[in-house]
Amino acid sequence: MSRQPLLNRDETVGAEWVLDAFGGVSMDEAGKNASTKGETKENRGEKNRPKRDVLNSFAQRHTFVSHALSWLSARFFNLQSQRRAFQVGEQHYDIGNDLYQAMLDQRMVYSCGYWADSDTLEAAQQAKLDLICRKLELQPGMTVLDIGCGYGSFAKYAAERYGVA
Repeated sequence: MSRQPLLNRDETVGAEWVLDAFGGVSMDEAGKNASTKGETKENRGEKNRPKRDVLNSFAQRHTFVSHALSWLSARFFNLQSQRRAFQVGEQHYDIGNDLYQAMLDQRMVYSCGYWADSDTLEAAQQAKLDLICRKLELQPGMTVLDIGCGYGSFAKYAAERYGVA
C-alpha cells in the first residue's frame, strides 16, 4: 500500500494520510478497491466527505498544537548558551584522533564511501573521492574548497591526483 504525502499543498496533514496512519486504507487505495463494492472513487469520496472534513480539522489542529508545543519547549527548556555550546563542542570534538583513526580510512575521510567495485573501506573512500573529482570534471589549475569531508582529505586527493589548488 502506498502512503499519501505527509503534507499537502497548504502544508497541513491531509485526511487521507491520517486515515492511513490509523490503520485504514488510503483514499487512493479505497478508490481502487471500490469497484468490488459497487462504488466508484468519486461517490465513495462524497460518502466519506464528513469523515475527511473531521479528520482534516483534527489534522490542522494537531499541526498547530505540535508547532506550539515545539516553540514552547524550545523557549523554556533550551539548555543552550554560549558557555554550554562551547562545553558540548569540547566534549564531542576535542577527543583526540584515536577514535577516528580506528573507524576511518588512512586519509581520515569523514563521509560515506562508494562501494560499487570496492572490498575495503580504503578502496571505497578512494573510489568516492575519484568519482567526485570526475563528476566535477576537475582540471589542473582549478581551485577547490573542501568543506566537511574530514581533515581536508578531498582537497588533498584532488590536488595530488588532478592538479587542483
